Amino acid sequence: DEKEGDEYLKKAKYPQIVKRSYGPSNYGGYFVHKVDDYKEARKLFDEKKYRPVYTQDAIPLKYSGDLRVMLIGHKPVCAFWRFSGEGEWITNTSQGGSMSYENVPMNALELAVKASKAAKAEYWACDIAIDENTDEPYILECATAFAAFPYIRDWIGQYVMWDLSEGRFRMPHVPLFSWEELGKMDPSVLRTLRHLYFAKYTPSADGAYWMTDKGDFDMELTDESFLGDVPDSIEPITDESQLPKEVLGVENENIEIAVNEMTEDTIDMGGDLPVGDETVLPFSIEAEDDTSGMININSASTEELMITGAITAKIALLIEEYRENTRFEKIEDIMNVKGLGKKRFSKMEDLITV
Repeated sequence: DEKEGDEYLKKAKYPQIVKRSYGPSNYGGYFVHKVDDYKEARKLFDEKKYRPVYTQDAIPLKYSGDLRVMLIGHKPVCAFWRFSGEGEWITNTSQGGSMSYENVPMNALELAVKASKAAKAEYWACDIAIDENTDEPYILECATAFAAFPYIRDWIGQYVMWDLSEGRFRMPHVPLFSWEELGKMDPSVLRTLRHLYFAKYTPSADGAYWMTDKGDFDMELTDESFLGDVPDSIEPITDESQLPKEVLGVENENIEIAVNEMTEDTIDMGGDLPVGDETVLPFSIEAEDDTSGMININSASTEELMITGAITAKIALLIEEYRENTRFEKIEDIMNVKGLGKKRFSKMEDLITV
């Protein structure tokens, strides 16, 4: 928000790093700026018209550079330092900086692995800063769309083929800390090696030590993502003054009328809800002592399921698809539906029955 952003800039510690916050890329750092005080920040936003306000605390960079780490299947497959050009502060190599594969710190790799697992990302890139005062790593930004060497793109394709074929294609193997040598090789040579059998090498006893990865970074399958991974973006409305005018004055005992009136204007909203949309009906119902007023999850309609306040339109459709083949024997069985975990179940368990 522009007003809140301005208030923050007045009290922020400087320098601040300001970025254009929309679009898929910063285009090589050309929309990234450093401001040393509020006056500079105000002038920048007035000139560039960046909306919304996006700013970060500047981190004192160790070696005046940051690290780019690329991962496939949560395994680091390339990592290198990026240093700014002479007289520059942006580390993006497209603006005249340099890079080095030497002395990549293990804590940066570990942080990148944690981030890719948290994001459930099959392939992933992190830009990581090391604080020169504490040696602590900090993530500057992450992406699943990133500039990569040709051999990285090849291995992403091989990983996806291995994943989707349930192992009929071989899992790719990228030796740790071999990135500089791999980068020197022509991509066509690497592709030829892979077809010959580009997989994990078992060394002889005398070479075992030198070939062993010095970190526990085995390539592994990525966890499946669910709708429930996305945090609730809209909380159920409890303040009556926030209710749409169409339902003001409707009493709880007439809840079915409210549902029917809201279906076209509020639930549908002119089209299907996108995956992950957390829109819920802006009311709830009180639990009854008996099951007469409860929602039967084996027969309830989409609208009835959404009355619980914990089920979105998309999850309601998944429930309907699930029960086409399987009956819910107990209310806890509803957690077998993808995207519906313990958190959502706890919000509805007193309102549902079988």
